[in-house]
Amino acid sequence: MGYYILKIGGVIQPYFCLKGEPQLQISYQDTYQEAGYIARTMFVNRQDEVQVKKMKISQNEYQIQYRFQNQQLTRNVKVIDDVKPKITLVGASEVVLLEGEAYHEQGYQAMDEVDGNITNQVKIKKQIQNKDYQIIYEVEDQAHNKTQIIRKIKVVANPMHQTLHYQ
Repeated sequence: MGYYILKIGGVIQPYFCLKGEPQLQISYQDTYQEAGYIARTMFVNRQDEVQVKKMKISQNEYQIQYRFQNQQLTRNVKVIDDVKPKITLVGASEVVLLEGEAYHEQGYQAMDEVDGNITNQVKIKKQIQNKDYQIIYEVEDQAHNKTQIIRKIKVVANPMHQTLHYQ
C-alpha cells in the first residue's frame, strides 16, 4: 500500500483514510470488528491522535466518526436481523389420543432475540391425514425470518369401544 503526500499551498497535508468499507452490514449474531484507519503526517504514524465517536442512529444502525486534525471520516454500520425466532412447545411434540377423545392444546411460546416474546403472532394450521393430524405452529419476526414447529397427533382405536366376540 502506498502513501501519498499531499502538498497544498506549500503545506504538507496529513494522510487520513479508513481501512475497509465505509458502509457495512453485519449479522445480529456477529460482533463488529473495527477495520481501522490510517493517520499520518509525513511518514509519522499518528493513529493515537485520532478521536473516535460511536453513535447509535436507530435500533439497528450505528455511525462511527473518526476525527484527525481538521479532517473527519465516517463509517456506517447496519445490523441485520437474520436469526430465526424459536417456538417451544409445552408438552410432547407427539401426542396419542384414543378415538373419540378431544385434543386440548398444551401451549407454546415464541421468542425472538431482537423482537422478544412474539407468542401472540404464532399462526396455527391443522393438517389431517386419515385419523392422524399435525398442528403446525409458524411465526415470523419483524425482519421476516420465519420458523415453524409441528406437533403430531396420532389417533388410535379406543379399546373400550371394541366389540368382543365369544365362541
